[in-house]
Amino acid sequence: MAGDFVSGSDACRTCDLCERDNIYVLPHERMLVKHDGGSDNVPLVEFSGVAFIAKSTAYCPFYSTASHRCGIYEHRPFACRIYPLDVILHVEQGVENLWWVVHDTCPITQHLLSEGRKDFFLEWAARFERLMDDHLGEAFRRQDRAARGLEFLFRTPLKYTPIKPFVPAIEG
Repeated sequence: MAGDFVSGSDACRTCDLCERDNIYVLPHERMLVKHDGGSDNVPLVEFSGVAFIAKSTAYCPFYSTASHRCGIYEHRPFACRIYPLDVILHVEQGVENLWWVVHDTCPITQHLLSEGRKDFFLEWAARFERLMDDHLGEAFRRQDRAARGLEFLFRTPLKYTPIKPFVPAIEG
């Protein structure tokens, strides 16, 4: 399902593209995700020090294709909470830095950008940023580098629109 700021949208009830992506789990989320839903057997795959939820099908193991709902919605990973926003390494004017981006395959992204509503994503990125510190930025950096090594696992190619540079509000 889409992030906190777009959840409940009619588009989310009929779309499952976000569930097909590889879902990274931040270090502080690992135990929460593994123990939620009454299961200690949630497979996490580690690659270059970054954990991803392992999938035996095209979907996240917590996703119900029948109901289009997440089984751990209240405790879902941050990556799911902010979707279609993401933080990745992006090259702008020859310099690679962390950037807020939106996934272009998401129908909500397509709709809002077609209406010229990039401001919607700018506002939400700024809200999330106020809650973050630079340690989370380092986690995003590691996650993105690890994901580049796993590109062969992605079901859909990453297509995105850059929104703004990632600037955490809290140092240290």
